[in-house]
Amino acid sequence: MKKLIFITVFALVLFLAGMSYAGLMDGLVAYYKFDGNADDMSVYENDGTISGGVIFAKGIFNQAACFNGTNGYVEAPHHSALSLVQWSISVWVNPSVMPVDTILVGRDDDSNRKYNYALLLRSTNFDGQYETATSELDHEVTAPRVTPGTWYHVVATRSTNGEHKIYLDGVLKDSETWNDTPVQNAENLILARYVDSYPFSDRFFTGCLDDARVY
Repeated sequence: MKKLIFITVFALVLFLAGMSYAGLMDGLVAYYKFDGNADDMSVYENDGTISGGVIFAKGIFNQAACFNGTNGYVEAPHHSALSLVQWSISVWVNPSVMPVDTILVGRDDDSNRKYNYALLLRSTNFDGQYETATSELDHEVTAPRVTPGTWYHVVATRSTNGEHKIYLDGVLKDSETWNDTPVQNAENLILARYVDSYPFSDRFFTGCLDDARVY
């Protein structure tokens, strides 16, 4: 039943984002089921590397990856298919505690702190973000009121006309439109870690992720 709800909700989100929908596998550039590993189930087979404190436990669909908040994260190498100007990022999230900031799924150039795209967990909310090559101004949409110990389905999208949206459990929470182009970089795809530069320290996610997808 949960799987049917997910498929119905995510199909609706893709439709609202202006993307054609012929199946949840279409258009995938990264897909991590976390069923005991961080293998990429998309056609690109861009498998993630597990580092630090990560275990696998019961999730929404079979298993989920659970991170210790200290040094656990997943990193997949750069692939040209991951450099996007329009996207849908989808992930199931169950935070154990609320961090200051951490990236759940995203590509961040830590040398100048620019996001090609990212879905973040803040102290009280989820954020979808990106930045441009000429500005460090965060292009941000927000889904508020996150309660630790609860599973959420979060989707952040950007369409060809510049609409940037975020959905929480299938409900649109925020929408903005910017007529610019997200920065392009050759950064790796990171899950559960905010990579920062000296003198700042990296920030890690504490909790579980399941069924992470990038379109």
